[in-house]
Amino acid sequence: MEKSSYFILSLVLIAQVSFFTQLETASAKTEEAVITHDVVNVRSTPKRDSEIISVISQNDSYPILEEKSNWIQIELNDGQKGWVMSKLVEKSEEEADSNDNSMATFDPVSKDKRVGTVGVSTLYVRSSASQQAPIVATLKRNYNMTITNERNGWYEIDFNGQTGWVGSQYIVFKNSEQGSTQKTIIIHDDTNIRSEPTTTSHIVKRAKNGEVYPISATKGDWYEITLANGRSAYVASWVVQTSNQASSNIDIGSVEHKTIVIDAGHGGYDSGTIGTQGTLEKSLTLKTAKLLEKKLKDAGANVYMTRDDNFFVSLQSRVATSHQWHADAFISIHFDSYTHSSVRGNTAYYYSTVKDQKLAADIQAEIEKQSSLPSRGVLFGDYFVLRENKQPAALFELGYLSHPQEEAIVSTNGYQERVTEGILSGLEDYFN
Repeated sequence: MEKSSYFILSLVLIAQVSFFTQLETASAKTEEAVITHDVVNVRSTPKRDSEIISVISQNDSYPILEEKSNWIQIELNDGQKGWVMSKLVEKSEEEADSNDNSMATFDPVSKDKRVGTVGVSTLYVRSSASQQAPIVATLKRNYNMTITNERNGWYEIDFNGQTGWVGSQYIVFKNSEQGSTQKTIIIHDDTNIRSEPTTTSHIVKRAKNGEVYPISATKGDWYEITLANGRSAYVASWVVQTSNQASSNIDIGSVEHKTIVIDAGHGGYDSGTIGTQGTLEKSLTLKTAKLLEKKLKDAGANVYMTRDDNFFVSLQSRVATSHQWHADAFISIHFDSYTHSSVRGNTAYYYSTVKDQKLAADIQAEIEKQSSLPSRGVLFGDYFVLRENKQPAALFELGYLSHPQEEAIVSTNGYQERVTEGILSGLEDYFN
């Protein structure tokens, strides 16, 4: 056979190999571990007595990396690798991300650039279309920007000579020509997208906060949506927003120029309650208070702390700080304990139904949206910092340190981020 024939045959074989490789990749499945128990410990090695590196919750889903005996190694959202007992999970197959991403929504709008307006008190601009991307700027309510691209619930914008990405649900337009199709907006990471409108049907995808999908129909309490690859699926209406809801929620209040006093419970020789693993309430309240302080200041609030380090402050002094600065809201942060280790959840307390109850209720409603813990509701509490306070005041018990697994949850950075985000959102609702 001539050399040219050999060359042509080689090219054909290479093309065939390439075709079948691409075909195999396109249909690739990735196996995931779906958590089936309320709270599951993730350990550093496949042993019961190894270090707990994280705590994950029921219905969370993570890629499976390896299996060993009665253990499964998973990859967490932050990139850490850890082990969970195989009896605490179910395996599910999901289309590989690379296949799904290849069909992700990307709608260039450069031919007709839109001008949008910030519809919330504070909007973070990120370097890419991801909640984990670095924040490159902060924009205030009513700021106008040019939208250049759209991708899976994110807008790429031009502002002040810079570019960045913002969540599309936080942008409003002065006209309604942005499309009449109603859309569903994912508001929680790892929201289950199912094959049928039931909680027992197969999970076809885990959606991330900010993703947007067109609604094609409503079936009972479920939305039928269209995925990026064109397939139909279902999401529960009670765990998402619609584009109509997002528009109606834009006109929320603002904490800008409001005076907020944050009271980190206990401190110094007063450790507060001590968790089953030795967590000190005083340390956890201070960590939470400082994170909340930063978020409120970023949103334009005037913030004062009753303590900003590990020292004791009397109850009288805490109330005096509220009076001194004429607080628009006094927020006291605590973590709970009980003799029975099975008790768990977060609780909001008020003293005056006229002065305090709305503040407690508005914040607790937003904490419930953000927290994975059960809510114990909004209750009357005869606490000194509430009873003697002339300013609107509420006290929050953000979890039980006497519950071993809950102690681990409330100590994580993820929980701290979510619960302080809930308090900030609740304050914005309160000032509406």
